[in-house]
Amino acid sequence: MTKTLKRPRDDFSKATIGVLSRRAGFRCSLPFCRKLTVGPGAKPDASFSRGTAAHIISASPDSGPRADPTATREQRVSIDNGIWCCADHGRIIDADDNRYTVIQLQDWKGDHEESILLEAGGCVFGRGAISSVTLSNLGRFIAPQTINFGSRTVLLGNNQTGKRLICDMIASVANFNKITEWHAKRSNKGSSRVRIEAFTGKKIRWDVSMSDDLICVADGNPVPVVYSGFRVFHLSKEFSGMSVRRSDFGAGNMDDLAEDAAWEAVDNKQFIDDLALFSGLPRDGLLTALKVLSLTPGRFFTELKMDGEKLLWRVNDSAGFYKFSQLGEGEKQMVILDVFIRLSEFSAMFAPTILILNQHAFPTLDSINLPRVIARLGELELSSQIIVALYYWTSITPDLAWRYWHLDNHKSDRGPVEIKPWVPPPTASTPAALASAPSVAG
Repeated sequence: MTKTLKRPRDDFSKATIGVLSRRAGFRCSLPFCRKLTVGPGAKPDASFSRGTAAHIISASPDSGPRADPTATREQRVSIDNGIWCCADHGRIIDADDNRYTVIQLQDWKGDHEESILLEAGGCVFGRGAISSVTLSNLGRFIAPQTINFGSRTVLLGNNQTGKRLICDMIASVANFNKITEWHAKRSNKGSSRVRIEAFTGKKIRWDVSMSDDLICVADGNPVPVVYSGFRVFHLSKEFSGMSVRRSDFGAGNMDDLAEDAAWEAVDNKQFIDDLALFSGLPRDGLLTALKVLSLTPGRFFTELKMDGEKLLWRVNDSAGFYKFSQLGEGEKQMVILDVFIRLSEFSAMFAPTILILNQHAFPTLDSINLPRVIARLGELELSSQIIVALYYWTSITPDLAWRYWHLDNHKSDRGPVEIKPWVPPPTASTPAALASAPSVAG
């Protein structure tokens, strides 16, 4: 009886293994792992590697997980047939062809390499992030134009150049009404198109076409609205930290002390109601968030104490705590900004979260406060994605944590606007990597 000989394994070359590991960022490609597979060794001149290049289709044509006798040797040793894993998951993949299929491993590899590409471009996505928006024939964006977002992104442009449009398209992943509003008021002839790409461990793409009808397609499948799971906190120029002003408050025949007490109660309640409205949280949910905030140290510019529903604030390391009504306008806006940063931080623990800040919502962010805010936002290690829309620039030291875009109207108030990468004018303390980049006139 003739014994059938097994054909030899077709292993990857060292060069292929090296490329696979680097494309994976030296991290395990399995979405529930992402373990770093390299690090420092025990000696100063040593390092370790605990990763492996696993085969998607078995290295052997006759046996092993996902063996395919019809595959050629070239296919088995190809980089397309490899997935970088930690040592533990590499062994599991090679031992269980029922749990891990060819299609699943290929999808995981593609998603992981996409996430590494986004991270390398400055977009650490946490639980999810918007990676790009493409606009065509909408507003003042006539030719198709794409803006790529990082974890921290600045949009700079004069009034009426399209910052609001871009921010609304980002916010539409949580509120589709933002798109329907633009569809209703669009004046451009022909079809307008919007493409939104996001990453939540897997790349997602929505294509929206606007003509007589509004049509939304997600990854090639028609859908009624954008389903994303994102939460967006959007502070636009309509935002007001207080709807009721002291000058609007009439207390009748009260004496001064009684009128002050009545005003402070209205002021405190109105502030809570406004925060609930603009955060999209129910009032009780907002109060719970504020209670959590009051139990944790101040992270940004303010610190909070609560007595029931009474809020007391300390701003910029001041000596004491004050009622909201006792704060100056600039201090009030720092409180509002701080609250929304903290809300986005809480939200990002459980869902992909975006915080959009429009300079029009914070008029006290002048040449002194604006650099301070931008610098602090760059320093904070938040999982939420932050996008800041500015209508003027000031003396801010460029920061590698930020990605900058300029909405260029070519000095025309009505003509097309072009989206360009932008580098702030270099200063003496500008990092070399930014100072060497071309500057676009603003």
